[in-house]
Amino acid sequence: MLLPYLPDDVFATVSKFLIPREIFNLSLCCKSLYALATSEKVWFTQCDIIGIVSQKDLVEWRECVSSYKALCRFLLSVKPLMGIWVQQNPELGNIVYVMPGFVSVIACRIIPQEVSSLGIQDGPILWSSVFEIVCDFDGSNMFFLHGRGEKGIDCVYHGLLKCVNRFCNLLLLEVEHVNQDNEAIVPFRKFGCRDRKKLLEITTSQVRLEIPNHANEPLFPRSRDDCVNFQKDLVLLKERRAFLSQITQMYKLSSIQIENKENSQGGEVGSMHLEVDDEIRKSIDYSKALSFPPSNENGLTQCMKRKSLGGYFWGGFKHILGTRGHRRSSSIDGFVVNVDQQHNTIAGTRDHRRSSSIDGCVVDIDQQNNTNTGTRDGRRTRTIDGSVIDVDQQYNTVAGTRDDGRSSTIDGSVVNVDQQHNTIAVTRDNQTMLNSSHEIKHDRLRDFLRSSDTLRLTLSALTVKLSSFRGWPNMNKSWFALYKMPMQVPTVDQVYAGLWGGTFGWPHEKNSQDKPRKPLFFLSLSYSESNGQQLLIGTKILEGTCYALHPNGSAMFIVNINEPSSDPFPWKTDRDSLSMNVEHTYTGEGIACGYGFKYPGSKSGSLFVFQNGNLAFVWKESRDVLTLQRVDLQELLKKGKRIPSLPPIDNFSYLMKSCLNVFTS
Repeated sequence: MLLPYLPDDVFATVSKFLIPREIFNLSLCCKSLYALATSEKVWFTQCDIIGIVSQKDLVEWRECVSSYKALCRFLLSVKPLMGIWVQQNPELGNIVYVMPGFVSVIACRIIPQEVSSLGIQDGPILWSSVFEIVCDFDGSNMFFLHGRGEKGIDCVYHGLLKCVNRFCNLLLLEVEHVNQDNEAIVPFRKFGCRDRKKLLEITTSQVRLEIPNHANEPLFPRSRDDCVNFQKDLVLLKERRAFLSQITQMYKLSSIQIENKENSQGGEVGSMHLEVDDEIRKSIDYSKALSFPPSNENGLTQCMKRKSLGGYFWGGFKHILGTRGHRRSSSIDGFVVNVDQQHNTIAGTRDHRRSSSIDGCVVDIDQQNNTNTGTRDGRRTRTIDGSVIDVDQQYNTVAGTRDDGRSSTIDGSVVNVDQQHNTIAVTRDNQTMLNSSHEIKHDRLRDFLRSSDTLRLTLSALTVKLSSFRGWPNMNKSWFALYKMPMQVPTVDQVYAGLWGGTFGWPHEKNSQDKPRKPLFFLSLSYSESNGQQLLIGTKILEGTCYALHPNGSAMFIVNINEPSSDPFPWKTDRDSLSMNVEHTYTGEGIACGYGFKYPGSKSGSLFVFQNGNLAFVWKESRDVLTLQRVDLQELLKKGKRIPSLPPIDNFSYLMKSCLNVFTS
């Protein structure tokens, strides 16, 4: 074998055709190959092949880690995260771009904004930080979620990066439990949206770290063209990284130690452990903070009267529908029943029935504060033919025995039953039982907390099967998640694919101080085939207007590449009075007002490709023009302006539906 006798430079060149796993396997063959396969030149080549940063950056990053092999380990773990991630809300756009920092990767959110007076390429773009993943000295990673604290100070929240799949398309923010007894605990993803958010709030409140002295420091260096500021940024970034690494090693902020009083068996506990436990006990109030129903002396469960528990009793009623002998039904012939039941307590007997039979009109029953007492065969009924009934009954208490019935029979179309603060009490062997799916959920949440020795914030990068429509992924509205935006790479056959930025109006010029600014648009251009035709789709992922005109992910235009257009460009010159050289023109359709906000329409237009590489889509009827130019987000962010982030959970994934700019409000 001649490999052990090859010089380092020659073997480094050969290693370009190998993957890191193959080089590692070579190092296990013999001592000679081990020395050769662990040389710095070989792993420098592997780091360069990954392609996240340039060779100059690799040399500077190497000063903060033990070896190029350790640096390669980090780069391989974060490479699947690089790129553009999106969320449906707010509708103006929610773009998170993961890019290299300094011995780290930074997730930056592009803020919906207007084009500055200097233009798209030269103007400072507004952005805020979402999270960062820092490389430790041994090549392991340190995950920090970013967000605004209670005092309005930007904070970091330490966690753990886990489960990074090679082709991940989903980022999930979760809470992980660690149980030394290996007991089966309900996974975090099985909880409801409210319970998951409460767990995230509790965890982030305990791992929060304020860094006022480092809050205004850069997260990545500016462009190398600015040599003076670039060197200053490197000094600040090294100090900030050392600070985060020291905090991680000393205090282990990635976990929360929770002591279960019932299972504790004494022993010495460190002061740090006790301090954190006291804070957590204040935060985790099982009867208040997590809305756990308290237990009474008989071991039965009582409900708390809170406004948010309307769904609690509705879930209870649905559960009761399936129990033997206790029935409550609504029979509707071809129409709709809306039942809103809040703060009710039901204890039933066998063959106790309450029913509503509807066959043709509208009924609104609001029952509050009335008391009706009945005996056997006592019934209270309402029968209406073809009319509307409004019965206002407040705080009804119906106490009965077997075969006691209360019914409403209506010949109408829609029934709206709004029952608040009602108590229906019936006896069955002197025992009161309340079974509900909501109660089971809270029992699971309580068990999740009490049986866990450690809770920690985690970021998981998973590969899931996601459907998409016109290049926009279909998203789950209740996950605290970010979705990978599939960006096509420009090729010979797909030259216009990629990220484009622009605005409305012509000529495409820089805004002056005396003119109103124009909204900034970011579009993802992708190719698709339909009926043998090649289509170019411009998907909106950012809109800089005050109020969203169209849903996030809408197709601003769809162009048939195989169908040239004969329409002339409406203008002959640009802002510099130079003639416009149009290379190609394609027929298509642009977005227009349709059936409300969710269902936009379309109108005919044409896409013009200019000699300088810019694009312009012109609506034929209105002559509105959307001008576009290709953008490099990494270079734009290096010249951008950082603004404060939202609170940590909303900063990662904003789930509330909004058509406004929630990031600057």
